[in-house]
Amino acid sequence: MTPTPSQEPLHDTKPETVVLRTRLREGMEEAYEDFHRTVPPAVAKDLSDRGVTEWRIWRSGHDLFHLVEVADYAAFVAGDTDNPVSIAWQASVAPYLEMTNTPQDPEGNTLRLVWDLSSNTARSRET
Repeated sequence: MTPTPSQEPLHDTKPETVVLRTRLREGMEEAYEDFHRTVPPAVAKDLSDRGVTEWRIWRSGHDLFHLVEVADYAAFVAGDTDNPVSIAWQASVAPYLEMTNTPQDPEGNTLRLVWDLSSNTARSRET
């Protein structure tokens, strides 16, 4: 059976992987983790609707590392500026953080990939 347009995947290309770093304010470690135990369904739906297929957060002390898989990161960030769900979520999470991405500098916290095993392994096989 051929899927109808409404059944086709919204994002059928390989997602971009983006890694972000943010930093918690002093003493906010436990509160931040408690805050993320339950993310509102509207936030999860909004992320999915805008192409996010995965978002994981790790913490080391005050440093947070976010691994985000998204169809188009630039479009995702651009969509934050007038998105009421995102604006409300960012306002809710902001008190925990020392710094955040801003629409003026959406990649300010983006980490640059230096090396990955799969690319290195593929090149090794070619030589």
